[in-house]
Amino acid sequence: MKTNKIIKYILIILILTGLGYLSIYIYHYLGHKDNIITEKTGVQLWTCPMHPQIVQDKPGNCPICHMELVPLKVQSKDQENNNKDLKNHKEHLNHKNNNKSETSISDIQIKIEPAIIQKIGLRTQPVIKKQVERKISLVGHIDYDERNIYIINSRINGWVEKLYAKYEGKYVKKGEPLLAIYSPELVSTQEEYLNLYKQYIIAKKTLGSSDSTVKELYKTLLSARERLKLWNISEYQIKQIEKQLKAQRLLYLSSPYNGFIIEKHVFEGQRIKEGMDLFKIANLSNVWVMAHIPEKDIPFVYLGQKAKVEITQIPGKTFTGKITYIYPYIESSTRDLNVRIEIPNPKFELKPGMYANIELFYKVPEPILIVPYSAVIQTGKRNIAFIHKGNGILEPRIVTTGITDGENWIEIKEGISENEAVVSSAQFLLDSETRIQEAVQKLKGGMMMHQH
Repeated sequence: MKTNKIIKYILIILILTGLGYLSIYIYHYLGHKDNIITEKTGVQLWTCPMHPQIVQDKPGNCPICHMELVPLKVQSKDQENNNKDLKNHKEHLNHKNNNKSETSISDIQIKIEPAIIQKIGLRTQPVIKKQVERKISLVGHIDYDERNIYIINSRINGWVEKLYAKYEGKYVKKGEPLLAIYSPELVSTQEEYLNLYKQYIIAKKTLGSSDSTVKELYKTLLSARERLKLWNISEYQIKQIEKQLKAQRLLYLSSPYNGFIIEKHVFEGQRIKEGMDLFKIANLSNVWVMAHIPEKDIPFVYLGQKAKVEITQIPGKTFTGKITYIYPYIESSTRDLNVRIEIPNPKFELKPGMYANIELFYKVPEPILIVPYSAVIQTGKRNIAFIHKGNGILEPRIVTTGITDGENWIEIKEGISENEAVVSSAQFLLDSETRIQEAVQKLKGGMMMHQH
């Protein structure tokens, strides 16, 4: 482990040193190789290749990294004249923002010789308008479809005489018996029903169906029948009682749904009470995928959006679904928005608790102006892109960005026009040169004020 850390430190030092020398090389050869003196002040300026914000009027070492300062190249008079011709293009940007650093960048151009462009690997790409698609990669997990979860409870007091569903995970079909309950109260209620039933049959035969007494007995009999149904006695069992003219000793409680038993709270021989939960059954023919949306991706999620789901435990297979619900709040701990994706699961391959990799796709409705994601330097305070004007002249632009896929492209709302050539590589060197030019402009302005 120690050897790996030492190797990492050595690599970091070598990379930083290489960048420093590369910067020195560029600063020495961006135009004239001799030291250039500012035209208005006659003072040679010096800067640090690694820390371009350090600008001094005499040689020495950088106070931050102690690297030797190098002579600073300042724009020539011809370049300054060229820059003035480009100010009209940026006046609307400078008018909107009063920040001094952003105003000064509009007066900067960088001149690089063709040989240097080739050596530093500088590449450009035309700015285009295109209707693009944003891919959103998410993580989530499989969960039960809450609409297909059922609780089976006891509506009477009694004892479990026979248990058929003996373990969690068992699949039961609709109508399949779960347990048999013995309840003295239930037996008594059945006997009361049978007495009413016998009276009704005798009265019907003797008096006829239209007799008022028979009709009253029938209404009472229906009430007793409904009471039996409320105790989970099925219509089939009631008919068996009537046919046999005998009370059933045991109540067979059957599953009213197809599904898996995911909770079991009862054992054979156990005494149960009215209102006690006995089983929880879940139908897994349809499942939910709970996806967690980061705040930055929330604007690109909508109801009905298609989703592609992959499960690590099921390699080589992709499931498709769509967003059916977006939760109305953000999780305070993760700052994520939860959405619900429904997926058919006829073979029960997807099991609650599995982790899922999810991809959503948002298609931009209209063509937008885009550049490569790498073309924009995002500093937090401002976003900068470099435009190649031809003949080795590069111009920094402050841009306003829009949506992005986070990998390949980013939208430009303001700052660049269609068909301009944007720099897509080696921007960090150009940004360093831009910062030096900004520092020089500020220093020159300060010197001029001091002279006056």
